Amino acid sequence: MLKACEIEKLIKSDEPLPERSDSFEKFYYHALSIDVELYRQGKISRDRLRNYTIEYRNIYNDIVLWLEILKRHRKLEMTISRAELGECEYCKRILKYLDGREYIE
Repeated sequence: MLKACEIEKLIKSDEPLPERSDSFEKFYYHALSIDVELYRQGKISRDRLRNYTIEYRNIYNDIVLWLEILKRHRKLEMTISRAELGECEYCKRILKYLDGREYIE
């Protein structure tokens, strides 16, 4: 995914998004580009543009963070399922402690 500052640079230089962009990048790009255009037309103030930019950037960064957490969670689930299906009894016992099925005394 593109960083928020990279998308902002594309808007400032009137460049389009790369074709491989996902829907979240497109949302941020189009929302911000509309407000930049309104600013250029004099329909919104510089302060309002700055506030919108901060709000959009915060939403975009939250989505990027959420997607990264989701990706890590999927990798962890795959590792756990491989360990559960494997033959290593030590790994299976550790997993029972990690998910709370057994307690360490």
